[in-house]
Amino acid sequence: MARITREKDEYLPQIPLFNGSFGLKIPIENYFDVDLSATFYNKQNKVAPDESTTPGYIYFDVALNSYPIKILLLKLQIFAGVLNIFDASYRSHLSTYRGINLTEPGRNIYAKVKLSW
Repeated sequence: MARITREKDEYLPQIPLFNGSFGLKIPIENYFDVDLSATFYNKQNKVAPDESTTPGYIYFDVALNSYPIKILLLKLQIFAGVLNIFDASYRSHLSTYRGINLTEPGRNIYAKVKLSW
């Protein structure tokens, strides 16, 4: 393991990049909410000797969530969405520590139902 001292002219290891997310929630009547969101990461090119540089990236998600629907004594709620809508190819910084330098998953589609009482 490399020892970090103040005398070395190297960048510190495992520093995450500047990132953030923003979103918009749009109610549709009294039935659904539509959530649009974007997540972004800045590039990281000031890396320690055993790390790889990472380009910046942004990906977008959309979700549709119903309000609870009352059915007798039950409440039913439906969720559906698409993660990484445009199937952006990106690699998370420091993911190489997993042993393989792979891109993150592409577009994902999901649906779920919540039943409560």
